[in-house]
Amino acid sequence: MTNLNVCRSLHAVVRRARLSLAVAAIVGAGATPAFATAVYSYTGNVYTSASGAPSFTPFTTSMFMSATLTFDSALSANLAFGDVSGLAGFALELDDGSFLQSRNHDDSNVDSFVAEVATDAMGKISQWHLRIDIGSVFAGGHVLVTKNIPGDATDAVGANTGTAAATALNNNIPGTWTCSGMCEAAVITVDAAAALPVFAVAVGLLGVAGARRCPNESCSSRGAVRPRRR
Repeated sequence: MTNLNVCRSLHAVVRRARLSLAVAAIVGAGATPAFATAVYSYTGNVYTSASGAPSFTPFTTSMFMSATLTFDSALSANLAFGDVSGLAGFALELDDGSFLQSRNHDDSNVDSFVAEVATDAMGKISQWHLRIDIGSVFAGGHVLVTKNIPGDATDAVGANTGTAAATALNNNIPGTWTCSGMCEAAVITVDAAAALPVFAVAVGLLGVAGARRCPNESCSSRGAVRPRRR
């Protein structure tokens, strides 16, 4: 390779490097995470049975169980089945189609609850047992449960007014989980105001790179190389 070609190659490398640094500076100056939590959402299938007293029929076979689990960060991949209520940012919601109940570490409206899950190699929830109990289902209470563990896949709810009871059930047809927030690929948003000063510097860098020439040559606007005039 001639000295002229070596010079041209080095010149191109320098320009590309400066361009990459400039773009990284612009994005980095104003980039902020688009999400601050990991939200796992469960959608069950419609109940296969629903019953109640003539005066109390809150559930129908067009309803289904849904659930939301929230954490400060994504669940680990290949997480062994177990309690996740101690993880940072934990919150649980169960919705039976008629009533919504929730539980986190800052409330006391729930008498008892279960929050156990396992994840697969991709970090997706593959097994779960979620339950919220408020009072007694036999005496003015409300119980919601969704479960999918080996040998037991159930979405079930029971409610009691003290004088009338109602239940709904789906057996052996587990629903599906989706995830949004920190458990997905990072999403970057750019604060234009924060990035503007760095953008100006980056433009300057690119201008310097464009103004430089190889010591013994100059380039036309079309890229043709011609000897520098003496």
